[in-house]
Amino acid sequence: MAHPRRALILDTETTGLSPSTDRIIEIAVTLYDLKLATPIASFAALARGDYNAAEHINCISVASLAEAFEQERLWVAVCDLMASADVICAHNANFDKSFVEASEGFKQTWDSSGKDSSHRQVPWVCTLNHVTWPGKRTRNDLTSLALSLGVPVIAAHRAATDVDILCRVLTRVAEMGINLQELIGAAMAPRQKVCALVSFEQKDKAKAAGFNWEPSTKRWIKEARVGETFDFKTRAIP
Repeated sequence: MAHPRRALILDTETTGLSPSTDRIIEIAVTLYDLKLATPIASFAALARGDYNAAEHINCISVASLAEAFEQERLWVAVCDLMASADVICAHNANFDKSFVEASEGFKQTWDSSGKDSSHRQVPWVCTLNHVTWPGKRTRNDLTSLALSLGVPVIAAHRAATDVDILCRVLTRVAEMGINLQELIGAAMAPRQKVCALVSFEQKDKAKAAGFNWEPSTKRWIKEARVGETFDFKTRAIP
């Protein structure tokens, strides 16, 4: 889809980093109209649980989880908004996507929701790595991105807060005259993993182009758009 109309802005808080052993304990979603540059519906909730190994990071107490929504109720609300979206946007989307798709509550709710097949595979866009944001910054984490665009940040690292920040970033970018449908549409283009063929002296070029150093293979890698070119040679990798 070249010009998506509605984006589901999504963020999660989890008990750890592995979707195979950890779980979502908070999720927030906002259905955002890219043409009108405004949020139109939101939902956020804690997910009932009895542990949180990442409490020192997300500050979500186990006591609050004991009073939270049951998984089934949470996912009904999320899937309802997701079914109205053309694309799901998250900052560092691979992380959130892996946890959402590993959730039994999500899979059961989505599969039983009766949505037609066109809604079963809503594409994901990573606003950290796939969107070409205006302006310059040394880092592209959500806080740095927001501040570089003049969007105030008074708190972070809770799902609803981070979704709100990303929504305000989108609205700010639209105020700058950028077409959000085209911006997100471009980020939805097919991608492939490539490595930069650069010398040690050229590493800054790769870094500036959004490539990340992979220590295990000792190479600069990136998920680039198919056909995308750079000021240096690249090679497609598995």
